[in-house]
Amino acid sequence: MPRARINFNDGGMSFLQELPSDVLPCPDILNLKPFITQVKSYFHINFDIDNKDMTNISASKGLNKGKVTSWLREIFS
Repeated sequence: MPRARINFNDGGMSFLQELPSDVLPCPDILNLKPFITQVKSYFHINFDIDNKDMTNISASKGLNKGKVTSWLREIFS
């Protein structure tokens, strides 16, 4: 049976939503756009990467933040 869980800790909050296996397909890691589109549609999610008040993008050492931001815009727009 699907369940939901919210975890609170000193670092913040995380949310886990389990779904029946037939709701969303297993994502193709090399082609995430169709999966992201289905997730956005299923959960009625809208990503606004340009909203500086609600979005914080950080990249680990060695990753180019501009390239990461560009990829996020491509995937989530």
